[in-house]
Amino acid sequence: MKNSICPKILIIFAWISFFMATALSVCPLTEASNKEDTLNRPKIGLVLGGGGARGAAHVGVLKVLEEYNVPIDYVVGTSMGSIVGGLYAAGMSPQEMEAIFNLVPWNDLFSDRPPEVLLPFRHKEDNQRLMAFELGVKDGKIVLPKGFIPGQKLGFLLQKLTLNVADIDNFDELPIPFRAVSADLATGEAVVHDHGSLNEAMRASMSIPGVFTPIEIDGRVLVDGGIVNNVPIEIARQIGADVIIAIDVGTPLSKVEDLKDMLDVTMQMIGILTQKNVDNSIAQLTEKDLFIRPELGDIGSANFVRIPEAIELGEKTARQFVDKIKRYGISSADYKMYLARQRAKEMKPIIINFVKVKETSRVHPKKIIGKIKTKAGEKLDMEKLQNDLNRVYAIGDFETVDFKIVGKEGEKGLLIDAKEKEWGPNYLRFGINLTSNSTGDSEYTILADYRMTQLNALGAEWRTVGQFGEESGIFSEFYQPLNMQEYFFVAPRITYKSRLEDVYKNDDRIAEYRVDYLGGGFDLGINFSSFAEGRVGLRRATLDAKPEAGGIDLPEFKNIQEGAIVAKLKYDQLDNHTFPKTGIKTRIGLFASDEDLGVDFAYENLEFTFLKATTFKKKHTLITSFEIGTSLDENTPFYDQFTLGGFLSLSGLGRGQLRGQHKGLGQLLYYYRLDKAFDLISNFHIGGGVEAGNVWDDRDDIELGDVILSGTVFAGFDNFIAPLYAGYGWAEGTSEGIFYLFLGKMF
Repeated sequence: MKNSICPKILIIFAWISFFMATALSVCPLTEASNKEDTLNRPKIGLVLGGGGARGAAHVGVLKVLEEYNVPIDYVVGTSMGSIVGGLYAAGMSPQEMEAIFNLVPWNDLFSDRPPEVLLPFRHKEDNQRLMAFELGVKDGKIVLPKGFIPGQKLGFLLQKLTLNVADIDNFDELPIPFRAVSADLATGEAVVHDHGSLNEAMRASMSIPGVFTPIEIDGRVLVDGGIVNNVPIEIARQIGADVIIAIDVGTPLSKVEDLKDMLDVTMQMIGILTQKNVDNSIAQLTEKDLFIRPELGDIGSANFVRIPEAIELGEKTARQFVDKIKRYGISSADYKMYLARQRAKEMKPIIINFVKVKETSRVHPKKIIGKIKTKAGEKLDMEKLQNDLNRVYAIGDFETVDFKIVGKEGEKGLLIDAKEKEWGPNYLRFGINLTSNSTGDSEYTILADYRMTQLNALGAEWRTVGQFGEESGIFSEFYQPLNMQEYFFVAPRITYKSRLEDVYKNDDRIAEYRVDYLGGGFDLGINFSSFAEGRVGLRRATLDAKPEAGGIDLPEFKNIQEGAIVAKLKYDQLDNHTFPKTGIKTRIGLFASDEDLGVDFAYENLEFTFLKATTFKKKHTLITSFEIGTSLDENTPFYDQFTLGGFLSLSGLGRGQLRGQHKGLGQLLYYYRLDKAFDLISNFHIGGGVEAGNVWDDRDDIELGDVILSGTVFAGFDNFIAPLYAGYGWAEGTSEGIFYLFLGKMF
């Protein structure tokens, strides 16, 4: 009896074991359920082509694919397609992407200028005079950067958006297996990224040659993959896709009659080369595949302000293919399980146990560490980290400043990787100011600024500036910090300048006055922060001043010996010096010339300026400002008296038309930002304002009733060379107004 029962028990036990094993193999709690949708259907590969801003249409297409339960098993992307595809593969939904893309300040993202408020104070003043673009000087040769945009801001954005998968090295282990395509700059070969840093792969894939600096990965210098494989269909098949859904957002070729200049022809040639590889890829599609080319009209690859429109048009076009899209869909229950696997999981807070700086060859690591506010023991705060990296980047010696979350002995830490500029450490920048008005006055100034940096461990700099035009000369200063944090510094300098000034009698210009200056000085200074700087110094100079045209009754000065104690306190928190939106800028300066210094003229000038910018409803800005200048002893010689007149300085008067021992000026300006005035123009503003001021020779004569009222209207925009303004000014007591055209920064 016992012998017959035991086999039955064994058989029952075996069947139970087999059943449980089978059940678990089919449905191991959650994993099997998540994979159920893949058992009896073809694997779908999504191929997203490059096209710059037009690539945002991919997001609209994805929204429709998800609406009809289309599961994506592989994603392959090029250029902007790699950005959308990489984010989707990392677990981001189309709706999340749309929200992010609509909020990203794209024009700022592609400028790579550090925020003005974080710049070291002396660099703020540089940016008010000079173009952003710089050249390197190495071994006596001019060295060009490899791209206009290093990609600092774009790189951080991609790192931030892919932080949830930063520890994944194999792209097959992402929520959706992913590939990005770039091109090897040395060989012209396509490079398929299947491992490494996801954000670096995406960044390499959209490194447009000549625009973005190429990215080096695994010893290869990489650029935008669109030039070799803009719609990489065959790669999706190679990694396992049975069915392809391919989206092409490339810019259509222009008609011959639309090719107006050299730039148009160049872009057409690039388009022809890209279109050939796209045509080859499309030829590989079969009847079971789906090809969508969103109807994006005149949205260009650089029209990033039209990204919301591109997303909408991508969705609209995709809906025209709904009947075909439906055939790839799965049941709602299966798709729900698919999304549970694909969507990014909520990240646990990252505790930073240590902060390290990757070794650099020129900039002392302590200078970098001194800019980092993120400390060991804190939770990783991406906004705080972004400000940290911006402060390091604002030093001015780095091409990019990246971060990595690294592990060491079971702890997580922050590694700051500051890549020094290949074209440094000596730099050449240029600046230009140009003024023309309806009275026939035309003035220009061209600047060439040569800066030698990191001359010692404390970060000494030697700057030499050559200036040509209405005011010509040369200025050279050696800036030597006295400690690693640059709180204190000394700055010896030499200056030669020659300037030409207009002299007026009432409304008539009667003479031109030439002032030649040769001198030197020594300053002791303190950097209170990136916002404020104070200096006290000694000046010695020899000066000549005389009429050059007309003005036979004007005073003439020869071989004048000048010496003075000079003190300056400057504060600058403006967010922008083209059209500031927020912040305060103020300055107080004292020039005290004393007979004990062996001078020919002893006099004391005190000057104070103040400007505040306030923006409301994002587009409306109000500027309030005033400036006061006074000769304390009312003994200032003619060549150094205060002047008023010119654009935004009593705009209805000629430049320097008013001259005296004291001055006062108040302004109230308003301007409005037009986001979509022109496709190729950013930061376009229109505005106007009122000004009130005058000059006086005697303090006792200063009365409110003497104030001259002036008004102005203007329009302007920022560009690569310098901001361009056009305006009209008028003032009471004048017979006619003045039209202005001004190139250069005003605030």
